Amino acid sequence: MEGTIFINGQIGTNETQKGVELIDIIQQVKAQVGATSFRVHINSEGGVVDTGFDIFNYLKSLQLPITTVGSGLVASIATVIFMAGDTRVLTSGTQFMIHSPMGGIDGTADEIEAYAQSVRDCETKLIKFYTNQTGLGTDAIAPLLRNETWLTEDQATSLGFATALNEPILAKAYLNFKNDKPMTKEDKSWIEEKFTSILNAFKKPIVNIVLQDANGVAIDFAEVMEGEEPAIGAIATVDGQPAEGEYIMPDGSTYVFAAGELTQIVEAIDDKANEELEALRKQLAEKEAELQANATKIAEQETVITNIVKEVKELKAGITSRFEGEEKKDKDKKGEPVTNSALSALENLKNKRRK
Repeated sequence: MEGTIFINGQIGTNETQKGVELIDIIQQVKAQVGATSFRVHINSEGGVVDTGFDIFNYLKSLQLPITTVGSGLVASIATVIFMAGDTRVLTSGTQFMIHSPMGGIDGTADEIEAYAQSVRDCETKLIKFYTNQTGLGTDAIAPLLRNETWLTEDQATSLGFATALNEPILAKAYLNFKNDKPMTKEDKSWIEEKFTSILNAFKKPIVNIVLQDANGVAIDFAEVMEGEEPAIGAIATVDGQPAEGEYIMPDGSTYVFAAGELTQIVEAIDDKANEELEALRKQLAEKEAELQANATKIAEQETVITNIVKEVKELKAGITSRFEGEEKKDKDKKGEPVTNSALSALENLKNKRRK
């Protein structure tokens, strides 16, 4: 399986702009487990020298077949990364530029001299690098760097910077004039129209779009032309297999695939919506905590009520048992229990005797 690496824009990060770092390349490689070779697409104006050499050395350390493809612009330290390819291809119209290292510094004379020496050391390093890679001598490379040389694809190939050209596809057609019937004016107009349509089609670059998700996974849209955006229904593959499932893109949107077909694009939620969602989640958590606290209180109250009911039952049982015990004693003494009406009659009798 051939893996794909993309290097677009500035190499390294400066005070004003974040660029492609070594960690970005490492993440792309690690996301393509099982790759037995890599195709590195480069479109860069250059940038930080040390970062460029770090990326070159890392690609070489993989000890796998590397193909570098320059498209659009390969300049300055990006040319060093381009040289990491065992096969180095420049697409039609690509600009290739090499030059001596440049920079500037404010400081004391000693600081400026030290900086100048570091620039000279860097230039020496670049000259040695290009001579080793191309086989050209120092006398050939040094002036090219000093004069900031722009090379065409043919020149870059002939000098050893590139190993091959990506030739455009040319349309060819043949007409058979061996026909008994002469060609009419309408026939010529029809043929010219068809030729114009065919040539216009070939003028448009046939380059499929390869996008990376937030984790560095390459999604290959074979039928989407360069400059276009994937739409619902677009077909894509991941590691040579039909794309499946959800892929979160760097802009926060989500691409959803089923059997290789893009079935849904879920737009990213903006910061305001995220804040509102977070506020709702906080309110929900507070309500859940409140409900839990109320449930605890209710459980405690139910326990208190249960204990009260138990105590009342025990008290009632004790009173009933005591009353029944006294009633039994009276019955044992007189044979029958003394009721309230009997006590009243006895009291009346006592009162009559007193009179």
